[in-house]
Amino acid sequence: MFWNKILPLAALLCCAALLLPGCRPSPALEQVIYDQQAPEQDPDSQTKLVDNREEHQERDDSLSPKDLEEDSPDQRDRVHEDPVPGPAETETPAPDVRHDEDGTSGLSANTAPDLQGEEAQSGQEGAPAAQELPAETPAQAAPADGGTGGGGTGTEGTGTVPVGGGAVRQVVNAYGAVVEVPENVETVAAVGEAALMVQMLGGPGRLTAADEGFLSDPLAAAVFADEAFDSAVPLWSGDGSGGISGEAFSSLLSLAPQACLELSGQHAFSEEQIAALAEAGIPYVVLPSLNTTAGLKQAVSLTGEILGDLNGVDAPARAAAYLSWFEGVVDRVGSRVDRFTYNLIDFDNDKNAYGAKYLSDAKVANHSGHYTLFLDGWDAAARYKLHGASSVTLSGTGLAVAKSGYSHSPLSYYMSLAGVVNAAAIYPDYGLTRSWYANPLTSVTKLLTVDGGYGRLPEDCLTQAGSARLGQEAFPAVVVRRASIAGALRADPLWASYPVVESASGLTTSNGFLDEDGSIVPTSIAGEYEIYVNPTGVGDWTAGSVESILEPLWISARFNGAFTDAEVEDAVRTFYREFYRHDLTEEELSGILAGPQ
Repeated sequence: MFWNKILPLAALLCCAALLLPGCRPSPALEQVIYDQQAPEQDPDSQTKLVDNREEHQERDDSLSPKDLEEDSPDQRDRVHEDPVPGPAETETPAPDVRHDEDGTSGLSANTAPDLQGEEAQSGQEGAPAAQELPAETPAQAAPADGGTGGGGTGTEGTGTVPVGGGAVRQVVNAYGAVVEVPENVETVAAVGEAALMVQMLGGPGRLTAADEGFLSDPLAAAVFADEAFDSAVPLWSGDGSGGISGEAFSSLLSLAPQACLELSGQHAFSEEQIAALAEAGIPYVVLPSLNTTAGLKQAVSLTGEILGDLNGVDAPARAAAYLSWFEGVVDRVGSRVDRFTYNLIDFDNDKNAYGAKYLSDAKVANHSGHYTLFLDGWDAAARYKLHGASSVTLSGTGLAVAKSGYSHSPLSYYMSLAGVVNAAAIYPDYGLTRSWYANPLTSVTKLLTVDGGYGRLPEDCLTQAGSARLGQEAFPAVVVRRASIAGALRADPLWASYPVVESASGLTTSNGFLDEDGSIVPTSIAGEYEIYVNPTGVGDWTAGSVESILEPLWISARFNGAFTDAEVEDAVRTFYREFYRHDLTEEELSGILAGPQ
């Protein structure tokens, strides 16, 4: 009996003794926890700004799939309006670099002029600041298809060790990924509007390679003649949209620029070439698209930060001066004309967003203004035929082309600031860029067939925009990209201003003409109208560039007289003098305002 009681008790005591060591701290486990929650930091290093923990190199799953353009093969087509950081957990600040939602935090310059040479009201005193890193930015915002996303080497963080070694800085690209660039970036390769920003902010000799279109532009060559513009090597054909050839890319590697820049969506490089840049130690940075004002401001700020203060050229200060001037123009236009939109659509809308972005406050936009239609191109090969079962009423070649949607380009936003709505922009594009044939003629008795690459622009863009019709006071003009389009329109019977006629039956009247059966072929054109050729300079005013801010001044002068022609001319001169460091000749100014041929 005694042993029956003692033995179970002894066994229980032995088990308890064995379990007690498990309650003591484990050195191995303690070390793992310390590494994950409190990463070791080097207080003497100014480059270790990011916590490159393995778990933070994964894609941020908090993003909705609808925030990305799902059918895009490349992450550069799925860029957000703002850089997208990962979950903010680290308490380590990012010294010397600042960034905010609209890219303007702390960016101002007391040298920024307004249109009349007065002090810019929106600017602030003090030196410009660099771009701030998010609290914790993933070293790689990996796309779903496994692309590099502009970070250089996929899941390996910043990956790229800048060519030449030495001190480095860190910048945040359009995707929120961190890229290391040399402390002193002396040479840059860039394409299109990105190349223009480098030239504008960096000054002589910084642009080492660009596209043929930019480098061969006579106006650009004249404007930057004193800034070693002709030393840059044309490595991309055309505007660079077709990418860089293998041979030209080899030449680029030989040049070894200290940074390669492209705007989101440009496709200046293939994914394989981006990987090759990383292997060669050439930093590759994707700038935000210029499709929105937020993207434009961020792109200018980031370009200035990459270029830095070098050889007496303070690129961040130049960027700050530009941003201050930009806001000054917005304020000045707003003081003279009410913003106009359609159903409160905010035309400052990301081209990769799905659906429309609406203004939250109806008071910020007037409910009346003017309409126009921006015609982007002319398809000379397209054929049309207006016909019945046995007869052809009208036929010909050549059709005007318009792009629809809230966000096909930033042009619609700059127009809205000036109290004008681009009628094609009221038709939703849901993140797609759609081109259409614009045709004012309609008929209930005849069929209009088109042989070409596009469909017909929805009729409400010409007939139901605010119940206004082209040729009426509220819809006085169309705007075209180049002078050749204007000439084609004036000779085109589809775009003629027809009088009001009565059908043979006497039952209907309308603007238009009678067909062979005595029925009216109506037109949505209600009277005589103007055709304006949109100006463009070194930068494209309509497609998004640093010069796009000049658009609302010109539109205001054309449509509502809020600015005089002299004021517009003065603004263009001021812009070129302050930011391109060039005094325009009368011939150059006239060429800009006349628009491309």
